[in-house]
Amino acid sequence: MKLLVTGGLGAIGRDICPELAKSHDVKIFDMGKSDGKLECIQGDIMSPDDVNSAMQGIDSVIHLVGIFRTTATDRNIMEVNVDGLFNVLEAAIANGVKRVCMASSIGAMGLCGEEPKVLPPIYLPVDENHPCRPEGMYGVSKLIGEELCKRYTRRYGLSTICLRLAVVRTGDGKLKKGFAKLNEDPKAGMKVLWSYIDSRDVARAFELAVEKEGVSHETFLISAKTHSSKLDWMDLVKTFFPETQTILNKDSFLFNGRSSLFDSSRAREKLGFEPKFNIDDFI
Repeated sequence: MKLLVTGGLGAIGRDICPELAKSHDVKIFDMGKSDGKLECIQGDIMSPDDVNSAMQGIDSVIHLVGIFRTTATDRNIMEVNVDGLFNVLEAAIANGVKRVCMASSIGAMGLCGEEPKVLPPIYLPVDENHPCRPEGMYGVSKLIGEELCKRYTRRYGLSTICLRLAVVRTGDGKLKKGFAKLNEDPKAGMKVLWSYIDSRDVARAFELAVEKEGVSHETFLISAKTHSSKLDWMDLVKTFFPETQTILNKDSFLFNGRSSLFDSSRAREKLGFEPKFNIDDFI
């Protein structure tokens, strides 16, 4: 399969593109310069012409481009995260692309580090049906992106899959140190419900997403099986979210204190995704 990975030179892209290239013909679309290991088409996600040109002859797209940085303005975030995705979806229709897989985020639910505050979960573990309540512009942009994907599926029949990624841990040494901090300081991970996912698992999730047949539109939570704190989840919730009283999936969740506070069972059932890596692989 011929894949185009937008933002393939970013932190996540650098980890997942080589993995995807083991079984697919991968091209990167990015403003930067490649190291030459994979073909890179230089272009700007904000240029419809650049995006359209890069998508010629492509079967499926993995869309990673996005701004998260707290130093970016709200306008920058909306322009890149929403208008950039719009350009990708328009080009996909124009070029007969079969599927667009978008890197969404738990931020779409109001659960990410840039949120001014985090509302207590209505129930645990959080799944795809949990209400989305983002206040930060990054989370809002990701939720709008998911709705854009739904619209293009309804209007044009374009297959779209949105992966709501937990905090992605890459091979970057700085991130490894940051992950160790999350483990030591429970409060540091509160805004993301102590979530994480290894980039190698992210690569596998995207590979399954582009290969899965018979999908019109789907949204999946992608998280590791365990949370990042050394405390049990019951202690974390009691300390930081005492208002949350409703517990679902009690047989598989309630009695395991190391369980992730996110339920990724939908991705397991519909995509066959099973995360392999956990906190012990980082610290």
